[in-house]
Amino acid sequence: MDFAKKRSKIKIDINLWRDYYIIPTIFMICIIGIVTAGSAIQTRSFLDNQNFSDEFFKQILSGFILGLCLAFGIYSVGMERIFKLKRVLLIISLFTLLYLALPSLISFLTRVDLLTATNYFKALPIKPVIRNAAVRWLSIGPIQFQPVELVKITILIYIANYFKDINEAKITWDYYKRALYVFLITCFFIIIQPDLGSVVIITLMLLTSLFLLKLTFKQGGVILILLALFSVMAIAVTPYRRERFIGWISNSKIQNIDADYMQIQRVQDAIGKGGLFGVGYGKGTIKQSIPEVSSDAVLAVLGEEFGFVMIFVLIILYTIAFYYCINMSYKVKDYRRKIILIGIGSWIFYQSMWNIAGVVGLIPLKGLPLPFISEGGTSVAVSMLGIGLVITALKGERIVRV
Repeated sequence: MDFAKKRSKIKIDINLWRDYYIIPTIFMICIIGIVTAGSAIQTRSFLDNQNFSDEFFKQILSGFILGLCLAFGIYSVGMERIFKLKRVLLIISLFTLLYLALPSLISFLTRVDLLTATNYFKALPIKPVIRNAAVRWLSIGPIQFQPVELVKITILIYIANYFKDINEAKITWDYYKRALYVFLITCFFIIIQPDLGSVVIITLMLLTSLFLLKLTFKQGGVILILLALFSVMAIAVTPYRRERFIGWISNSKIQNIDADYMQIQRVQDAIGKGGLFGVGYGKGTIKQSIPEVSSDAVLAVLGEEFGFVMIFVLIILYTIAFYYCINMSYKVKDYRRKIILIGIGSWIFYQSMWNIAGVVGLIPLKGLPLPFISEGGTSVAVSMLGIGLVITALKGERIVRV
């Protein structure tokens, strides 16, 4: 009798690992992120006369620990309650994006510079924050966060519930109408920040979710063509995007290319210097020449100190997480949960591949954080929240063996 119970317990444990192997996969990515952040922050703290332990603890507390708490919280709430809050979550998201867009709109209408427009909000408890000529952060006391990261999740929840009957419905352009309006309004507020990269990621996330379920090649092709045309237009009319694109095409051989691209060249040189196995932990020099390397270009620290082998391992881990989400989406019956699984997996995979490809020079570099790796509490916490949503989508759902 005891032996039978033991065999039954072993069987349950094996099923647990088979059904939720995304958890150790993400855990390994997080360990890589913590180690890499430790090296990057240590040098920056020394250069800025800051306390390393304070900076590193802030990264761990505001990112990983907060993310774990959010993931556990959303798991405790459950998917059905989350779907009931879809409109509330969407309205809050749109309000924060609108509030964040106000300085840019004021600057455009009154012809004052963006910094002056942002200063109008200084006396308010919630203030937009300008960095590198972009308004993408909100400040509430000592806390700063990027609303667009959370929007990636809230719009996915809304769209998932909107297409809950996608299996029975005939998907026509008219059927998309309301969801399309919500999507366009959201993207309009994001592009004002400006943040073209997040618009592209959100579009690809939603497009992949619907395409793998019911979207036709014709409908998907039209959306992709419109996205490509919009991206080209956004690059053409915006000087800094145009210079970045020209710098990528010319491989920084033109002397008058913007200095930002010269930093990209240093990042690529650092990865080349790392070779296969790197120069050793803490021995990299790229973090001493580029102050913000711990955020968007953190892969340079990883590549220089641990080599291309570690970059390859990281790509494999992201791919496993993506495969898990796609694979599990075909094993659940609820179409809302299918969209959640595909959407979260697509978001993390596309954003990570875009960051990696940009850092190594395959595509123009865009200021998108590397999920679970880049320094920044909002990005790490929301990425962890996304994984919590994946596990929540499987909670109480009968997994079909195929």
